[in-house]
Amino acid sequence: MTHLPDEDVPGWPFGQVAPALAWRRAQALFGRRASLLRSGRVAAAQLSELRRRGLFSPAARPAEGFLRGIDFYSGARLALVLTRAMNRFHAVHGYDPDLLQPRHYAEKLFASKFLRPFKVPESGNKLLTSRFIPESLAGRLSCPEIVWHSTQPVLPPDSAVPEGVYYLKASHGSGMFRRIRYPLEARQRENLQRLCRQWLATPYGLADGEWWYGAFTPEVLLERAIGEDTDTPSFNVWSFGGQIALITIYLKSLDEEGTCYESSLWMDPGFAPLAQQHPTRPVLKSWTLDEQTRPLILDYAREIGRQLSFARIDFLVDGEGRPWLGEVTFAPGNGNARDSERTAQNFALWCEAERTPRRFG
Repeated sequence: MTHLPDEDVPGWPFGQVAPALAWRRAQALFGRRASLLRSGRVAAAQLSELRRRGLFSPAARPAEGFLRGIDFYSGARLALVLTRAMNRFHAVHGYDPDLLQPRHYAEKLFASKFLRPFKVPESGNKLLTSRFIPESLAGRLSCPEIVWHSTQPVLPPDSAVPEGVYYLKASHGSGMFRRIRYPLEARQRENLQRLCRQWLATPYGLADGEWWYGAFTPEVLLERAIGEDTDTPSFNVWSFGGQIALITIYLKSLDEEGTCYESSLWMDPGFAPLAQQHPTRPVLKSWTLDEQTRPLILDYAREIGRQLSFARIDFLVDGEGRPWLGEVTFAPGNGNARDSERTAQNFALWCEAERTPRRFG
């Protein structure tokens, strides 16, 4: 686990940390790599320009209930996180992201982690996903029922949870889940509680700029499973101000050892598969979705998406064809997924969506 320093030292060009000290810390954390030091110099220059333009001033801070990455991190922490994130971005895309003048979708997504106001603590908190459902969808769309949640890694007794299938999850981050059935066996309970302790101790995303997962106290939760199938796909809709650009069907499953297996299918807004698919993930071959359910997912995604300049809005579908809101994701792939053939369109749609004020940014 990487621990970032908390103390601030005056003298850095952007007013927080001395350059030599920042480099020493970066070298200690990540090794003496020339690429990292180069990313550190780029980060320092861009943070200096942000300060020159007044983006750190009190007047530039977002409204109450919202934060940007540059508000969440401070001093050495901000310098180190941005350096690390820029270095990783460069390794994937082959160029340095520009926070102030992004030119591509992935670059804009990267910049949004530090400059876009996010609603907190709702963003990234699975316990609060329902707050993104607008009043216009009240009574029509819900999140799966959460029957229990706690800040402590002690699962509820069998008598407190109705018999059935649930997803045990951490409220923050990704990949921290297990599909389980209540009641639990004693050994299973012990193993799951040990896993919950690990999840609660994981500062997910903080070292790479996904700070909104650290803007609330993490919890573990039990969510009632949607559908009886062992593997239930998620229908993920990419929305830019309510305009749908892409749909992905995503299937994620775990074996008994906790190894995660993923497959997906990229589709256009009409549910037609695209010629280009994920470069490394297996293509999902088999899936079904009722014709009556497809327009519901699109309508719900538009209503939720109108409140946000960009988000990936994820839905689950039960055996009766009813959609349920699973998650609202703000940085799919953390900005490190390789560009697709739809990159130019996504970038243009996002820029257009930002011209209109949105309820959730």
